[in-house]
Amino acid sequence: MKIEKLIITLFFAVTLNSCYYDNEEYLYGKESCDTPISFKNDVQPIILQSCATTGCHSDVTSPIFTDYNSISSKANRIVFRTGNGTMPPNGPLTFEELQKISCWVEQGALDN
Repeated sequence: MKIEKLIITLFFAVTLNSCYYDNEEYLYGKESCDTPISFKNDVQPIILQSCATTGCHSDVTSPIFTDYNSISSKANRIVFRTGNGTMPPNGPLTFEELQKISCWVEQGALDN
């Protein structure tokens, strides 16, 4: 009877412990969105460098993703597409860049 209890206890200990390592925040870190993110200083440079490029989201006759209004109107879509790795097509953003954009949206996508 004692061996059965030991086996059951070990099983649950191993099972519960394995879930801890599957936690995304544990694996990749979760930075707090407590620090204010600036559109002008943090988000816009990322978008201009990675998204508003020739052939992507920039057009000489009709600028897309170059100013606050065009970026903020698509803020949630930007978070989704960059977060799942489908954008930008030339390679994913860094974790820090993704975190800045995500926090900016979480903080209300302010024009600051």
